[in-house]
Amino acid sequence: MRAGANGIYPSMMLGGLRAFTEHRWSDTPHGRVAIVESNLVFGLLYLYNNLHHVHHRVPTMPWYEIPFHFRRHRAAVLAANGHFYYRGYGEIARRFLFRPVFAPVHPRW
Repeated sequence: MRAGANGIYPSMMLGGLRAFTEHRWSDTPHGRVAIVESNLVFGLLYLYNNLHHVHHRVPTMPWYEIPFHFRRHRAAVLAANGHFYYRGYGEIARRFLFRPVFAPVHPRW
């Protein structure tokens, strides 16, 4: 493996994990983006985009304010996104590591 390429695959894997869980089909735009309430390590790694619905509701909010906003408005945020919520990345792994998360057919087509 070339020098400098050592972190590419792990980085792609972590980025893919986040993208995998953040979006789904919904009739309402705010029901399409998830909240993954995770620990400080993953929060900082993803710049709190694991609280993705907050980012979509207030896209100009600095990344470091997102967890405070979420804690202050938790009930309203979860109600607005239809409770599309995961307790953490461990829950996602337990639920979807060995079975598909969805059928890859658009529900309107």
